[in-house]
Amino acid sequence: IHQTTDLNIRKTNFNLINLKNYFVAAVQFSRGCPFNCDFCDITKLYGKEPRTKTPPQMIEEINALHNLGYKGQILIVDDNFIGNRNEVRKLLPEITRWQQKNNYPFTFSTEASMDLAGNNCKDILENMVKAGFTQVFCGIEDTDNEILRNMRKIQNTIRPQLESVRTMQQAGLEVSGGFIVGTDGQKRDSLDNLYNFIQEAGIPVSMAGLLIALEGTDLYERLKKEGRIRGDSSGNNTHQSGFNFEPKTELSEEKLIEGYMGLLDKLFNAKNYFERCRTLQKNQGPHHKTKRQTLEGLVTLGKSIKEQLFAKGGWEYAKYLIETALRRPYCFQEAIPHAIKFAHLRAITDATLEASEYIPLIQKTYERFVNTAEKIYAKRGEVYERLELISERAQKVISIEEKRFGKLHKDFRQKAEIARSL
Repeated sequence: IHQTTDLNIRKTNFNLINLKNYFVAAVQFSRGCPFNCDFCDITKLYGKEPRTKTPPQMIEEINALHNLGYKGQILIVDDNFIGNRNEVRKLLPEITRWQQKNNYPFTFSTEASMDLAGNNCKDILENMVKAGFTQVFCGIEDTDNEILRNMRKIQNTIRPQLESVRTMQQAGLEVSGGFIVGTDGQKRDSLDNLYNFIQEAGIPVSMAGLLIALEGTDLYERLKKEGRIRGDSSGNNTHQSGFNFEPKTELSEEKLIEGYMGLLDKLFNAKNYFERCRTLQKNQGPHHKTKRQTLEGLVTLGKSIKEQLFAKGGWEYAKYLIETALRRPYCFQEAIPHAIKFAHLRAITDATLEASEYIPLIQKTYERFVNTAEKIYAKRGEVYERLELISERAQKVISIEEKRFGKLHKDFRQKAEIARSL
């Protein structure tokens, strides 16, 4: 599937889309990753020797976006942006020169491994910020080094995770993080440790998800040999409420899922979320900003005030914005999207919590119906009268179930449909 030559593919034709409909544009620099985490399929798809586009290829695509009038954030959608460090070192100065020539119309975000914070990547980190990078997503996964070694996430054990996050923040990057719940050997206090770490680190966008075993990964093959695979996965670890395998942790599966839902609820509680935003403000070093972000941010803020000020978490939302404007006005540009993101993140959390409660509720409703039907059958004399009462009760159960199903977010309905058909 993969090869170890340059990533010489046809350049993206941005003329085919209306860029005004997108808040973030996307380009790709590399494919592949030098690491081999057991739950990840990237090395199986693209190999362990990352292939990259050349600096001229990248500049051509960036320039194409600029020529179409786009300004704002560009997401570099790599599996690991620093997977091929030599090529990254060639690219960053070229982006910086282009940005300086064009008065920095763009900011960049990407995904990178935690060793970006290491001493041997110090120059890369500094040059990323010079080039206009402001955000990086890292697979932090867990705070326990033993768990990280078990999943072959060795690169995360070299330095203390909190120190790595702080290094990237102080350089000028906002760190978003991915966290996994359900890895073999996770301890009873793992979820509390994850929550405390995320709060202390100041990671507003923290994506905690249940572990999924993707077919083709080393994790899947191991679990299959152990007879623990239950079925295929959708590949979405943030919009699910169960495992596609039998987990082995110190908590029972029921308690693990219950704890995961509690973790999400705490993370995206308004007070906790905005406290992380404040921590980020205190720690994030200087970085580039664009005029588009400022202008569009103010317009969007006006719309969000109408929707969020009197909604759930509205007081914390208002307090955060006012506090930032008064105490850290230089952070206000970033405070606006953080405040607006909360509404989305909380909505997704509420949808997840509702979905997690749906199937157990349906099961209980069905059990109550069966019990009621049995009592009616035992007490009533006439067969017709019995059937009429049972049918009446069944219609009530169906009506309740349909209302609950209708409230579910569309992303969670597939699993609910399966439960309804059983």
